Amino acid sequence: MRNLTIRQVNSRNLTFMENIKTNQELLKRVQCAINPSFNDIYLLLGEHLSLISSEKEFINIDNPEYSLSKIVAMDYCVALQELYCAYESGCLAKIVMDETHIDYDMILSDINLQCMKFSPDHEIIAAVTTTGIVITMVLNFQVMSEVDLYSEEFGQNEFVTVGWGRKETQFHGSVGKSAAQAKPIHLISNELDDGRIQIAWRDDGTFFAISFLHKKTKIRRFKIFNREGMLCYTSEQINGLEECIAWGPMERPIAIPQILDEKYVIAFFEKNGLKYSELLLPFKPQEAKVRELLWSPCSDILAVICYQSKTNTTLIQLWTENNCHWYLKQTLVFTEKNPLLYVTWSDRINQFDEKELIYLTTKELTFCSFNWCVNHSRGKTVDDKVVIGVIDGNNILVTGFRNGIIPPPMAHQYLHTSESQNAIVFAPEINDKSSLINSNEFCTVSCNNKLTFFKQIKESSTLTYEVINSYSIDFGTLYDIEYDVLKTKDLYYYTNNFLWFTKDIMLFCTVTNNHNLLCVLSLDKESSKDYLTIQKTHVLDYPIEHIISSSDANTAYIKAKEQIFKYTRDGKFEQTNITLNKLCAQIEIVKINSDDVILALSLENSFFINGKETAKNITSFYVHSDFVILTTLQHTLVCVPLNEVGLKQLSVYDLTIKPWLNTTDKMSLTDIYIRRLEKDSRIITAILQDSKVILQMPRGNLECIQPRALSLHILKFYLDNCNYLTALDIMTKQRINLNLIYDHNPQLFIDNVKKFVEDIVQHKKLNWLNLFLSELQDENVISTMYANCYVDHIVKSDIKSNETNDNKIVNKVDKICKLLRDVMEKHHDADNLIQPILISLVKNQQRQGLENALSKIKQVKTLEESQKLTLHKSSVSAYEALKYLLHFVNIDVLYDTALGMYDFELAMFIASKSSKDPKEYIPFLNNLKKLNTNYMKYSINVYLKRYESALEFLSKEPAKFEECLDFIRSQKLYKTAMKLFEKSTIEHKKVAAIYGEFLSNEQKYFEAGMMFYRSGNLEKALETFSMSSDNWEDVMAILKEMKLSPVDLHEHYKVLVEHLKAGRKYEHAAIILKEYLNDIEEAVAVLCEGKIWKHAIRITIDVQRLDLNETHIKPGVKEHAEHVISQLSKMKTDFLSHKSRLAVVRTEMKAKQTQLSREKIYNDELEYNKEIPDSISDTISIADSVSSRMSQLSISSSKSYRSSKNRRKQARKLLNLKKGSMFEDLGLIHALYQIISNAYKDRDEWYQLVQVLIRFELDESAVKILVEEKEFFELVENSKPEIWDRSAPTSLADIEKSAIHTQAQLQEIIAPIKLMGKYSQNTVDFNS
Repeated sequence: MRNLTIRQVNSRNLTFMENIKTNQELLKRVQCAINPSFNDIYLLLGEHLSLISSEKEFINIDNPEYSLSKIVAMDYCVALQELYCAYESGCLAKIVMDETHIDYDMILSDINLQCMKFSPDHEIIAAVTTTGIVITMVLNFQVMSEVDLYSEEFGQNEFVTVGWGRKETQFHGSVGKSAAQAKPIHLISNELDDGRIQIAWRDDGTFFAISFLHKKTKIRRFKIFNREGMLCYTSEQINGLEECIAWGPMERPIAIPQILDEKYVIAFFEKNGLKYSELLLPFKPQEAKVRELLWSPCSDILAVICYQSKTNTTLIQLWTENNCHWYLKQTLVFTEKNPLLYVTWSDRINQFDEKELIYLTTKELTFCSFNWCVNHSRGKTVDDKVVIGVIDGNNILVTGFRNGIIPPPMAHQYLHTSESQNAIVFAPEINDKSSLINSNEFCTVSCNNKLTFFKQIKESSTLTYEVINSYSIDFGTLYDIEYDVLKTKDLYYYTNNFLWFTKDIMLFCTVTNNHNLLCVLSLDKESSKDYLTIQKTHVLDYPIEHIISSSDANTAYIKAKEQIFKYTRDGKFEQTNITLNKLCAQIEIVKINSDDVILALSLENSFFINGKETAKNITSFYVHSDFVILTTLQHTLVCVPLNEVGLKQLSVYDLTIKPWLNTTDKMSLTDIYIRRLEKDSRIITAILQDSKVILQMPRGNLECIQPRALSLHILKFYLDNCNYLTALDIMTKQRINLNLIYDHNPQLFIDNVKKFVEDIVQHKKLNWLNLFLSELQDENVISTMYANCYVDHIVKSDIKSNETNDNKIVNKVDKICKLLRDVMEKHHDADNLIQPILISLVKNQQRQGLENALSKIKQVKTLEESQKLTLHKSSVSAYEALKYLLHFVNIDVLYDTALGMYDFELAMFIASKSSKDPKEYIPFLNNLKKLNTNYMKYSINVYLKRYESALEFLSKEPAKFEECLDFIRSQKLYKTAMKLFEKSTIEHKKVAAIYGEFLSNEQKYFEAGMMFYRSGNLEKALETFSMSSDNWEDVMAILKEMKLSPVDLHEHYKVLVEHLKAGRKYEHAAIILKEYLNDIEEAVAVLCEGKIWKHAIRITIDVQRLDLNETHIKPGVKEHAEHVISQLSKMKTDFLSHKSRLAVVRTEMKAKQTQLSREKIYNDELEYNKEIPDSISDTISIADSVSSRMSQLSISSSKSYRSSKNRRKQARKLLNLKKGSMFEDLGLIHALYQIISNAYKDRDEWYQLVQVLIRFELDESAVKILVEEKEFFELVENSKPEIWDRSAPTSLADIEKSAIHTQAQLQEIIAPIKLMGKYSQNTVDFNS
């Protein structure tokens, strides 16, 4: 669907060649070679060798020593910047040009060459001698191989036939078996062949082909040689082959002209020499002669240079292939006044798909750059048919994509013209309805600068055009303008970049006589019948690359090199402040906030907005009515709104992301629409005011997609206008979530819900209503699924999410279902709406809704049975309603729901429609009917596992109380049972008793004791409370209630004291001993045992027993002080030991790391040199040993330890303090952490001990504790930076990488180590 347009033309006027006399025989012998680095051309015209330099100088470089010898072949070596010439005398000359002189180096004087060719990489020379010997040599002329070109040998890859696929085995249909006999080919010698030998290299330089005329058979063939000069293949014998041969890149075939009877074709051969296709040329063999074939470097264009003897003109035809069809896209004509001497494709390095054709004539050297473009109509309304015109020589293929998508090479209409066309120009959109011109009309520009205008026949039902007239451009008016440089006769005008600007003005550019002109062409067709005049011209310093119209057609923008100019309707021409320093493949103008914005795509796949680069991976783009659509190198399609915010997104977001790979931040995907495409897809067009985007695949076929962004934009319009039918039609076809109907504007939907239902019912689209209800969900799709198309709503949804902590709309489904159900039930045709009503009831699978739905079905069944008597048929039967309901609810669930409604008739009806066995459910239902009401409902609820409801009905049967207790125990329904029975009843107490037993077994002693107390069993309550020392007060209260004898009560108090002492509840035990047993001495002894010194002293003072201070308290304080002093000393010793060992371990680790890093650098150097000395074998062994230990540790510890006991055991193994262990440094840090933590825990106890020591005047012990404590904590504070040094080497990373523990267990082990890392900055207090 693309056309090849001329982007720009650079021309050099060669005045020094105007006097050179030429004729066709001389032109046939013209040879040229080009230096692609500077575009210098070496020209062999006749017997003279000349250089046309890039500075327009003409330099004669004939070799004076060999002036009498003719040059038969020449080629330029880019690698050495040297020209190689083969002379008829047999010499090979190497010519090197400096700024001051020319050096001639003559070699190989004993070989007579008639042609030679360098490989594409300029490393190999393929040459053929006059005797037919193929010589392959390197640049220093060392011969690699010599092969006889005329030998009958096929080559080293000769075919081997095993009989498969022979012609004799094939089916030939109606032709019969006679066709199976292979007919011999009658070979005809080519007497008109001039016998020239030509060499063509494949683009990658691995093979080259030589076309030659066989001396004996006079049949032209070609042979394929590999890079070493070995013969690989020989072509099949075929008639009509000509001299030219071209071999493009690897995926392209070998092209050779061929005459087939009255047809002139370009035959294409595979590498093995077999023909597989052909290109039919638009003229007969006697009308033209193909002189040269050239594949473009990008391999997508084949240039055919042919000479027409009748008109004495030379044509350059540019062909391209797509969908197995060859299109003629451009035709360049050269007359006898300016004959073509040489043509080639530019092969400059680092050119991004630039298609530049270089051709030399007697008057000028021209560089013509081409560009792919899609010529489409420019309208912005629905009246525009989205017409695309495709050039194919004399034919124009026209397709209107709004009417239908027709894949190429087919089209809606084929328009035939008298000349080959080079450009298609579509008319602008005229807002005036009275105008005869609309955006669907166009004109074509032929190879002879002739404009043909086509008009759309509006009366036709299909897209049809007719020719209005053809006009030539009157270039004679250029002589009348003020530029003297243009007042020269016989100028040839290269026209390109046509723009139909307004109704009566067309802009184009032309290059002539080294000047670049912007021409304003008048389309006033009445003033002249055959010519269109140029009103005005503007001369520019640089070639014009693009001429583009603004969206409102008020301004035209012109790009010339880096500069952007603008031309307005009133004729003003001025330069803008925008620059584009890249060669652009496409430029479009869009209107943003009443300003023109320039969108440009460079050949390097960079996307620019007003000259600022915003993306570097864009392959094509299209300006839709409301969006900018782009394709990327990552094979994705991107849609952004056509506004200021949307264009900013292109520079803000990374367009290389692929959302489907789940490797990107999900939040970034909510602001921009990206979807995947087939590889190398390109945008052809997009239908305006629609959601269709047409893409062309690399092989040429078309695909139509409808991006969500475009579809949702159209849906917004329909939903805002409450056009629900059209919206539903689009959404169901494109599988758009139907929740959008509500989420787009909830209040608007609520206000128009009656219209929503009425429209659907009126047009009999109940399936859409059912589908809408079935797809309902609480999720807000505009903030999740379609967030990138609802950017304005994101802020609102974020506010809601902050309030509700999620993106779900609370009770959205229930709200919509109730809203629609109310409308449907009140509708006059509610009987036909039974299906959507049922869906609205069961949507959330709630019990109440299911029961209501079954009640609705029962109503329908009842109505259906009553209508049988009146012979009136219901619109929807109960069976149909039930059958439809089964799409949403399992039939077993419905059966259970009906049974839970205690409706046996309904349950029987549902069961009869299921796969249940009647022998099972009929007796089951009959047995239930025989039971009394409460027990029947109990049995049903037990069957349905509704145990709480079952207990409620069973509790109403006094005779079944024992069964009720068993049921409570089995189902653990104690709390429910406690509520069902009144508190004063015996049943309530029995339930409390069994509840207490359950709680006691669960070791919930307080709750169990309270239940036994409520049941009246005080002994059981006392026993249960006594099992926990926390309940000593409850035990004391029950003992008082039990009214025991003083002796029994005294014994119980003693037992309770022993329980409290075992539970380390010393203060509580002391209270009982003092207040209830009146044993002061034992109370003080218990407090001393618990180190509660102050409480013990207070009791001795209260009861005036100061002697206990000397007998119990003071000795205990002294003993404890000695223990604390010893403890502090040991902690300090351990701390210093671990700290010093940690320093040693870290020193060793640092030394090992340094050694390993040095060995790694050494190993890298050895690996680079491919040598491994014996000196590092020991190091490798050590590394292998460490790796083996890690592997064994990983394998042996792969078990997941679940219990806390096992985890602590495993942590001790991991962090042991054994010298030389794998993680010794972490074990030492962990041990230091434990010492410090324990010290801070005991600090309050030490403080209270010091106070008591001072009270009893034991100052020496108190001072010693304070001194030891101060020294220890000062040591800790001073050691923190050293212990938790972040720069010190550690094995923490190794333990984290190992697979010894799960992540949670690992965090539990190393959390103290990481936590203490914070203490290195002295910001955390241990005491906190």
